[in-house]
Amino acid sequence: MASNGPKAGVSVVGGTQAQPGVLSSIVFVTSQTSADSAMACGGTVIAPTVVLTAAHCVVDARTGSPRPARGIAVTSGRLVTAQAGSGQDLGATRVLVDPLFDPATIRNDAALIFLTAPAAVAPMPLLSAGEAALAAPGTRVAFAGWGATIGSSDQPSPQLLSTTTTLLEDTACGRLLGDDFDPAVTLCAVDAGSFASSTCHGDSGGPLLLRRADGSWVQAGITSWGSLGCDPRVPQAFTRVSAVGGWIAEGVAAAPAIPPTVSSAATPARDTVVAGGGAVGGRGSSVAIAAARYRGSTRQHRAIALRVAAGGRRVAAVEFGYRARCGRSWRAGTFRSAAGTRLPIATRSSGGAFTTLRADGHGRQVRVRGAFTRRGRLSGTVRVNWRERGGVRCDSGVVKYSARR
Repeated sequence: MASNGPKAGVSVVGGTQAQPGVLSSIVFVTSQTSADSAMACGGTVIAPTVVLTAAHCVVDARTGSPRPARGIAVTSGRLVTAQAGSGQDLGATRVLVDPLFDPATIRNDAALIFLTAPAAVAPMPLLSAGEAALAAPGTRVAFAGWGATIGSSDQPSPQLLSTTTTLLEDTACGRLLGDDFDPAVTLCAVDAGSFASSTCHGDSGGPLLLRRADGSWVQAGITSWGSLGCDPRVPQAFTRVSAVGGWIAEGVAAAPAIPPTVSSAATPARDTVVAGGGAVGGRGSSVAIAAARYRGSTRQHRAIALRVAAGGRRVAAVEFGYRARCGRSWRAGTFRSAAGTRLPIATRSSGGAFTTLRADGHGRQVRVRGAFTRRGRLSGTVRVNWRERGGVRCDSGVVKYSARR
């Protein structure tokens, strides 16, 4: 959908003012993008010192790396962002980005912000994998944010706004949003019937909420992307909280119970940016990435091998087998990176996550993602897709793999 493609950075169109105490766990997040500008987003307090937000809110789009934690600010307990004498203004000690976050398709769009002090609000519960059925098509859900109220504006709303919308079936989401919609990790919703409300620029990172049987709110999604013009007739996409719940739980469990004291003089040296799942939780440790050949298999029971070179700073070669569905049939094949070609995959010592998107000489689009662990293992996903003559689309889907040296 060229005219309505993904928009990373989506106040609520058609919303109403949120009432005090009802959505107290929602926070206003700013991430400094330059010396005189910052990106505004939303987030949710999910533990006393942890905020859940969208990865694209804290990742530099040019470099693919998280922005420094010292440039991130969180406002908690304040419906009007400029209201003096209320709420809390909190800083960040570190940032943790989902190692499978893909900035090209905005998949696994999730990140955790570790705060300099506990937020004085009740944390928002998250929808677990066991409760995933609650997010069924046709369910009426709610979202909130400080984003723009019209699609032609980038001016955020000074007041937290909220509204309701309806979850759609995955097949309808895929048909309306195109190939970038991945039902395994993404929900979509639209204000069916009235088509009056939509997420918009500045709402990213905020929660998609539904009610449990007891009437309590639970977060089912993270506002991720929507149409360029915030058109209420176009579905909006949300990261499935139940799909990234395991990674979130690991991050929250590793959060320090008592945040460190950060003085202004020590801030630049003590801030730690974590780009992936390896160095979690306030210890400032990093993943040791060895220059070696990693071998393993995919969930399709095909072999995979990756060669890490340059002292563990880049992945120099990738080879894996795959099965792809082409219309009503399946095709098997092997992808090998060209000899001597430097793949645009850079491993980062603070977490060891990497990603690449490239095309080969056969017209196949290949995406490889991964993250290293302290035990010397490597895991991630691969995906291959292309179009046959006659327009038939072939796609392996997102396939998980694991490997070790």
